[in-house]
Amino acid sequence: MHHPDEFSHCQEGDVVMLVQVKPNAAVVKMSKALLAVHGGVTSHVAIAARENHKPSVVGLPEEILSHVKDGDIVKVDADLGTISCG
Repeated sequence: MHHPDEFSHCQEGDVVMLVQVKPNAAVVKMSKALLAVHGGVTSHVAIAARENHKPSVVGLPEEILSHVKDGDIVKVDADLGTISCG
């Protein structure tokens, strides 16, 4: 479960990275893309992204959390299932 203000710093068009697989609707709608450590093509993140026409990459390795920080520029290629930073 997410804390109510956990995403309060997010802005329209941000790429949002989640550890959990259940984003709230407001985060999905404002995001440019969704990334998730846990989940697969039938996960909450993937379904929410698809329903809202947002690219997503799910099932990322947990070590990504130590490499990507708030404010980083992230390129998402949902077709290939890859992300790159920088």
